[in-house]
Amino acid sequence: AELQLKEKDREGPAKLLEGALLRVKSPEDYRNPLLPLAEARAIYEVAVMHYRTSAEFPLSVRVAKASAKIGEPGRDRTLIAETLEAWGEGLEKQATGDPEEAAKVKEAAQRKYQEAAAELESLMKEKTSAADRKVVGTDLARVLTKAGEKDRAKKLLDEFQGTDTVVVPVPVPVVGEKDTDFLQKGESALATGDRIKA
Repeated sequence: AELQLKEKDREGPAKLLEGALLRVKSPEDYRNPLLPLAEARAIYEVAVMHYRTSAEFPLSVRVAKASAKIGEPGRDRTLIAETLEAWGEGLEKQATGDPEEAAKVKEAAQRKYQEAAAELESLMKEKTSAADRKVVGTDLARVLTKAGEKDRAKKLLDEFQGTDTVVVPVPVPVVGEKDTDFLQKGESALATGDRIKA
């Protein structure tokens, strides 16, 4: 699948990655002596990021959904939310020219931000530690702001005011960013198991 990401058949790797886990229901079901679980997870994340930075958002979402079977709990929804946010950003960049057409494109971008917010809200409800809730909540507030829901975002951030947890913002790759160095750094970090650096 990794090699096919660079081929002309853009959907092929996504189909391959989806099909590879047909019989897998959870990480405990994953059995492949040739590819350890951590490496399999890294391959899915690299594919999600590759599709996202190539502005192939539906394929990125598909691979992220497939990764849920072997991923850490909630990681798939984080990847989906990041992709939907990038999708919204890409649409906003297209909103130029004819005012009527621009309004339609901006509306489509808002819907993507709202979808991203729904993923993050669902994920935040499952988080039990204050630190995890704050990390997801901060991402949610950022997406809500982009969705035009600034009051909800402010209320959410006020909820975390005064907590001891420090949140380090993680940049989401910008749509159209063709920095292959970014992708290579992410791939190598994931290959070594360093998800934070990736």
